[in-house]
Amino acid sequence: MKISAVAVRHYRCLKEVRIDVDDYTALVGPNGSGKSSILYALDWFFNGRPIDASDLCRYIDAGASAGEVYIGSDGADESITVEVTFTDLNDEDRKVLEKYGRGRDAVFRKSWSRATGKEKLIGNSRQGPGFAEVRNLTRIADIRKAYGELRGKFPTLVHVIAKDAILGELAKWEDDPANSAHLVSVDDADANHMMGVHGEHALAKRIRFVLVPAATDIAQQIGAPGKGSALTELVGSLMAEAVAAARADWEAEFSPVIAKLRSEIEKRVDDSTAVQARRVSHRLNDLIPDAKIVFRPQVDAWTLRGDSSIATDVIIDGMAHDVSRQGHGVQRAVIIAMLQSLVPDGTLATDQFSHDASDLDQGAQARFSAELADLPALVVGIEEPEIYQHPVRARNFGRVLFALSCRPDSQVVVATHSPYFVRPEQFAALRRLRVSDGCAVVSSTTLDGVAAVADVDSAKVLKTVERMLPNAFSEGFFAEAVVLVEGDTDRVVVEAIAEKLRMPLDSHGIAVLAMGGKESLRIPYSILESLGVPVYVVVDGDSGGAARKNPGNVSAQEKGNTSRKESTETVLSWLPEADVVVGDLPYSYGNPSVVANRYTFLCDDLEEELRAWPSFCTALTAAGGALRQKNVSEYRSAAIDAEVSDLPVILRECISAIIAFRSEVAGVLPQR
Repeated sequence: MKISAVAVRHYRCLKEVRIDVDDYTALVGPNGSGKSSILYALDWFFNGRPIDASDLCRYIDAGASAGEVYIGSDGADESITVEVTFTDLNDEDRKVLEKYGRGRDAVFRKSWSRATGKEKLIGNSRQGPGFAEVRNLTRIADIRKAYGELRGKFPTLVHVIAKDAILGELAKWEDDPANSAHLVSVDDADANHMMGVHGEHALAKRIRFVLVPAATDIAQQIGAPGKGSALTELVGSLMAEAVAAARADWEAEFSPVIAKLRSEIEKRVDDSTAVQARRVSHRLNDLIPDAKIVFRPQVDAWTLRGDSSIATDVIIDGMAHDVSRQGHGVQRAVIIAMLQSLVPDGTLATDQFSHDASDLDQGAQARFSAELADLPALVVGIEEPEIYQHPVRARNFGRVLFALSCRPDSQVVVATHSPYFVRPEQFAALRRLRVSDGCAVVSSTTLDGVAAVADVDSAKVLKTVERMLPNAFSEGFFAEAVVLVEGDTDRVVVEAIAEKLRMPLDSHGIAVLAMGGKESLRIPYSILESLGVPVYVVVDGDSGGAARKNPGNVSAQEKGNTSRKESTETVLSWLPEADVVVGDLPYSYGNPSVVANRYTFLCDDLEEELRAWPSFCTALTAAGGALRQKNVSEYRSAAIDAEVSDLPVILRECISAIIAFRSEVAGVLPQR
């Protein structure tokens, strides 16, 4: 059983968002775009964390705006809903989910109403035709009459008169595979009981969601057994049972042997926590090699209560220290490992089996196999997994999380700003969020989708992704807008000129990415646009390139010009329609440089534009550099030392057009 999709409505900045969920899903995008809200919405759905009116989309604090609360586009809907679709249901899933698990997928929707302050869970079920109407009846006479009518249509229904027996016969008919083709979909069937509202938390028996938040008192969560801490959830009940059992035994005997009682308590607490320590250590070792967790029982001098506590030691390279004395990176690795261990797994089942089945009877192995099959699926949501991790460990952590997602019945969802958690093979798992009109919009794509847009083979797109992730694209996925240029010298000059003009691009959320040539622009452009990233292009026309390369050779120059003209026309064929800022449109090979609101096309190349910047040339020469040597550091230093007063118009207007482009596309790109 796995999550295949999540739809969130009116929760924080998520006005109406749907996200497909893979085994590994990476939520990326600028700050404040709603990545973390997806994780917290899932946490509320599964674990029921408290929410209130301030979680409503477009909520306005009463103290900030004369008491106004504006919800959604029309102010009418003051409810939050989170809908989760589950797929890959096995027989045990269907058994627990009952009527909600008879279809290919199971869909549940949890809602919270501001008017009532109450939560409600409904599910899309598959029931026998007309069965829902019978179940909705309350008077036994009406139920018997309606059931009798159903028996006339479906003779295999057994004649019974008690309400529970009737409902049981309906369920038995629906569970019969021979009747599956006759089942009908019933939307919005009450499902509160699936979340434990009226009994056992049935959904949690089949799937668990564990959230690792970015900000938490980590040491308190994993180092002390306080109420609600991860340590208490992991070993608290086991410890309480062990202590209570030991105390009851000794109180019954009125034994004065206090030392023996103390020893017995220590032993029982130690035994009850050992398996959890091993499970956490196994996962922690993936994150921090040669590290392990030790839970040390701490038993006070005996009193009538005889309570115990747990201290958490982390042992790295043989050195043991309390978790509170470890660095934040180690602490976060421990809590990630511990939160994973909250979910029963094969290690726990094996340990319990070894204790409970010391005498291996004939059915013991069968019971063990059945217990393994009953283990719930695990979904781990991690907010900013890169926090407190240095680059090498962050890269390893990304690999560990991906490996976790490859395990059976495991999924990982990360909300990240780090390229280490977006590997080339995870390209299709990217979900990029951005803010439009104050609300989140989600974009995603695939290799085939980009290939169709760029009119190239998928293999070529894959090669570009493998080459540019996570390096060239490391900033692009998280930027508000991107400027694509051909080379590194173009990149540093554009960035330096923007700084000189007091319009630094990074302060506007703009990243400048060098793609390595004119022919390498289209696929990155298509990738970024497909993911909802606004893209501005600065490209060379190279009209003087043939003459520079083949001086005095007219034939070679003509051939070179033909090639460069074709390259220019190819780029022009896929560039978007634009409005001119400086120069003339439409642009043709050999025309003067033009600045438009979506791109800048240089007549020749950047060096020819820089040649018209006297103070730049002076600064470059003084530093021992020269045009066309394409020394990145020398170009950048010269641009910083040059004067703005003699900056060529094309370069000045190019920067202004980029800033204007960022403002123009902010919040108005269509959802893809």
